[in-house]
Amino acid sequence: MAKEPREWKQGLGELTTKGMGQLYRLGQWIRRRYDGGFLSPEYNSYELYVRSSDFNRTLMSAQALLAGLYPPRTNKTFAPDLNWQPFPVHTEPREIDRVIFDGTNCDAMAAEEQSVFNSAEVKAIERSNVEFLSFLATQSGFERMPLPLREMRYVFDSITCILLNGEGKELPKWANDSVIARVWQLNDISSAYLYNTTKMARFRAGVLFTEILERMKSIQNGFGKKYDSRQRMHAYSAHDTTLAGVLAAFGIRPFPFPRFATALFIELHRMPSANPPGHSVRLFYRNETDNGTLWEWPIPDCPSPCTLDLLEHARASILTTAQEQSRECGGDSFTKVVWTADDRLASRHREHIYIALICALSLLCSALFLYIVCRSLLSSHRRKVFSLESNEKRLEMEENEMRAWQYSINSNNNVAAGRIGTVDRKRRQ
Repeated sequence: MAKEPREWKQGLGELTTKGMGQLYRLGQWIRRRYDGGFLSPEYNSYELYVRSSDFNRTLMSAQALLAGLYPPRTNKTFAPDLNWQPFPVHTEPREIDRVIFDGTNCDAMAAEEQSVFNSAEVKAIERSNVEFLSFLATQSGFERMPLPLREMRYVFDSITCILLNGEGKELPKWANDSVIARVWQLNDISSAYLYNTTKMARFRAGVLFTEILERMKSIQNGFGKKYDSRQRMHAYSAHDTTLAGVLAAFGIRPFPFPRFATALFIELHRMPSANPPGHSVRLFYRNETDNGTLWEWPIPDCPSPCTLDLLEHARASILTTAQEQSRECGGDSFTKVVWTADDRLASRHREHIYIALICALSLLCSALFLYIVCRSLLSSHRRKVFSLESNEKRLEMEENEMRAWQYSINSNNNVAAGRIGTVDRKRRQ
C-alpha cells in the first residue's frame, strides 16, 4: 500500500485523472437524461447553482462534471482550440459548513456512534471475523489488534484507491481477490452502521435533507418573493458520507456503501390531476459500477405516488436545522453559521420537476457529488460582464498599454468577486 503522500503525484485525497474522466462522463449522462427542455443546451446562471465542500477534490469534481454537462458551442469559446468554459462553483469553509460536510465535532453524535459500535450485534460480527481482522491489522500496519470493524474504512480506502485509481501502482501481494472481496463486504457492513439509528441519520444529513424538503415545498407553494421560477437545478459537490446520509434520511440503509461515480436523483413531479393537485417525489440511483444502470428506489413509509406532504410526515424525525443541531450537540459545534430562508432555493420546469443528484466522485480517497436546484448571482454577475466588455473595448484602443489593461481587468474581476461575496454573506446573516 502507499504509505507516503509523495507516492501520489498530487498527494493524498486529491482527484485523479481517471476520476476527472468519470465525472465528465457523468455530466454527459446527465445532459442526455435532462435534455430536451428541462436544461438549456448552454450554461445559464439563472438555471443552475453549484456548491462544493471545501476540498480540492470536490471543487475539481464539480468542474469536471459541469464540463460534461455544458460543452461549449463553437461561438461561445473564449480561446481557440479550448473546448471548455469556466463555471462558478461556490463553497463554505469546512469549519463552518453544516450542510454538506458532516465532519463536525459533536459529542452527542460521537456518543451515539460509540453506542452502536459497542453493541452486541457489532461485537458478534467482529468475533466471527477475528482472524481476518487480525490479518488485516498485521498486513496494513494498524496499531490495534484485531482491526476494529469501525476502522475498516482505512483499509478499504487504501485498497480501493490503488485498485481503481492507482495510476500504475500495484497492490500488495496479500491483497488478492478474495481478500479484496471480503474487505469490501466488511466495509459495507461497517459503513452502514454509521447511519444505523434515526439520531445518527439526523446528525449526518438532517440539515441537508431539511433544506432539500423546504426547497420542494417552496415549489409546491408557488415560490413567493424569495424564489426564482427560472431556477431548475442546485448542485452540491460533497462526499460519500453525504450521499449515504441522504439515503439514510429517506429511511434507506446505505448498503452497499456508495461507490465512486454514483448518483442519487431526487425528482419532484407535479400531479395536476390529483385532488387536490400536489407533487410527488421519486428517487433514482445510478451506480457507475453497474454500467450506468438507473434504478428507481421505493421510499420507505411513503407509498407511490409519494406525495411531498406524506414524505414530510414520514421523515419528520429527521428534520432539523443548524441551530437545533447546535443545541443537541451542546451549543459549541454549530453556532458559527445561521441559515436563513434566503439560502433555500427553488426550481420549476414546465412540468414542475425538481431534481437532486448526489454523485460519488472517483477520487484518490472517498468523496461524492451531490446535485440539487439553482440560482443566479443577481446584479453582481451583470456588473462583472459589463466590466469585462468595457475592458475589451479599451483593449482595441490601447494596444500599446497591454500590461496596464491586464492589470485593470484583473482588478475589476476582483472587485466583482468581492461584491458577489458580500451579497452571499448578507444572505446568510
